[in-house]
Amino acid sequence: MARFDEECMGRFRSGGLFWAVATLCFWSFSACGGGGKAGPPLFAGKVLLTPSSNTSLVLGGTLVFFSTVQTASGTTLNTPVTYSSSDTSILNIASNGVACAGRWDQTFSTCSPGATGVVKITATALGSASVPTYVFVHPPVDSITVTGVLLDGVPVQEPCLSQSQSMTLEAHAFSRGIDVTASVGPFTWSQSNPTVATLTPVVNNSYTFPTNRVTATAAVPGITQIYASASGVSSTSFQQPTYSEMINGSPVNSPVLDFFSTCPIANIALEVGAVGSRQTSFSVTKGSGVASQTVFATITDVMGNSTLANNTGNIVLSKIPLTWLSSQPGAISVASGCTESCQLTLNSPGAASITAACSPPTCNVGFPTVPQSLSTQLQVDSCNAFNAFFQAQYPQFGGCRELIPVPVYSSNLFSSTPFELFPTGAVSGVVSGTPGAAAIFAASTGCAHEAPNSCSSAAYYLSSAKASVGNENPTPVSPNSLLFDLAGDKIIMGSDFGAQIINPGNFGSSSSAFISLGAITGRALATSNTGTISVFSDTLHMPNQVFVVNSANGSVSDTALNISNATVAAFSPDSLKAYIVGGSAGSSLYAYSPLQALKGPFPLTGPGKAIAFAPNGAFAFVAQASAGAGANLTAYATC
Repeated sequence: MARFDEECMGRFRSGGLFWAVATLCFWSFSACGGGGKAGPPLFAGKVLLTPSSNTSLVLGGTLVFFSTVQTASGTTLNTPVTYSSSDTSILNIASNGVACAGRWDQTFSTCSPGATGVVKITATALGSASVPTYVFVHPPVDSITVTGVLLDGVPVQEPCLSQSQSMTLEAHAFSRGIDVTASVGPFTWSQSNPTVATLTPVVNNSYTFPTNRVTATAAVPGITQIYASASGVSSTSFQQPTYSEMINGSPVNSPVLDFFSTCPIANIALEVGAVGSRQTSFSVTKGSGVASQTVFATITDVMGNSTLANNTGNIVLSKIPLTWLSSQPGAISVASGCTESCQLTLNSPGAASITAACSPPTCNVGFPTVPQSLSTQLQVDSCNAFNAFFQAQYPQFGGCRELIPVPVYSSNLFSSTPFELFPTGAVSGVVSGTPGAAAIFAASTGCAHEAPNSCSSAAYYLSSAKASVGNENPTPVSPNSLLFDLAGDKIIMGSDFGAQIINPGNFGSSSSAFISLGAITGRALATSNTGTISVFSDTLHMPNQVFVVNSANGSVSDTALNISNATVAAFSPDSLKAYIVGGSAGSSLYAYSPLQALKGPFPLTGPGKAIAFAPNGAFAFVAQASAGAGANLTAYATC
């Protein structure tokens, strides 16, 4: 080294020059080294294992795992990954990520069943490991049950839960009669009517995730079947917890009820201004400065819990989805989305009845389904045998039949309350003053039975405030009948050549006023309060038919009913049912609901001439003519 230094010094003859050259060489060396590409990092930022969620695998089954290795900044690295199982007697995993619920053969092509249990699968690369995935290995599942459990032996309100109360449900899986739940892992939960209960999975303390328990919280009144599934198998419907009590000196078991129930609504009472006002009607002069009124509903469920505030810690119902209705919305209309109260708008002079209903499918959900465990009178009687136990705790409960949801309409009845009330089934309102101009729609039926290419029609839409009839508006086909909806903003037009819906507000604009109902033909017999569902009777074609047409949400659908010679129809205020008179000589009554099969015929004493519903919808009145015996008016309960 000394000689090397001397030679360098002798070559450059100057120590200062040597230092400059040496420094320059050092800079060159640094620059050359910095210009090369960086090698791969010595560790990964993260390793992502897929599937990352916890999974279930039957004995002898296989599952493919994938992994992605990334730097801390998210750049994907191409590097080998090693998979490991926490218990190889239960699950083995090949180097390519294919897992075997048991043991692989030497070629990793055949998987033989091993032990059952739970293992953790981890992927590692460059010194980093993935979050482990739990794999539950179990024998084939052939059945699953779901039952309510009593945590710490604390009973729950039965046979239904009032809104906001909850119950823990537990799923158990079986293989050839042996409970294998512990090795099955997480269950998937579902229900037939999702608004009735809110399902919240319960975390298993042995892990950090839910497995076989869920909390069901009562939400919207009604019934629902709750199911759990795993390994491709679905359970039977949830069953409520059962009790054994001494009744009249003998042990009696509570009924096995195969449904979850948010206690159905039993009663709705209405008052004006405030709860407890005792006011059931109002009269206002148009222009007096009063533009609205508010109606309050007190809602009570079958267990006696209500929307009334209390200081006893009892349940207070809230946001019950009632259907609010006005018999004459042109005079007095109800706001949309009302629950326990509803604001009324006083539109024009006139009178109206205001009612509210707990109407399926949005309230008392599940109608018209009858649970299997209450489908016979014997089963109802068996359930009622335990009723003394239920009523000892919940005096308002009237029996197991109350668990079957039905439409409930505002009524004059009321359950016990903290203070005296004078509720009513319908609030009556009167708006006095000078009536405004009336809208008039006029059209000729002279071409009703003539083909459109040989006879055409026109219509006029005018106001009584104007002396002129205005322009004529040609109709696509000739009408044979016309109906306004209650609000007066929609016209249902029957025709032998294709029924139409008319939006008169579009006359004189660039938008067509006519909406075709396709192949629907016949006379328009009735339309719902909102004009979205209409009944047409086709007596020209054979066989005669009735068409129920739904035009809500901008689409048109229809249901054909085999009713001959239909002449009269009417909808219940909540549009849940339509009563139709037809049959030979018009002497039979039929009941239609989108939630039920057609009911009838029910014989009438004579030809039906008119149908009208009570304002609250609880009754329908059918006027009949009876030869030689005078007229007859019959009332029918709607549920």
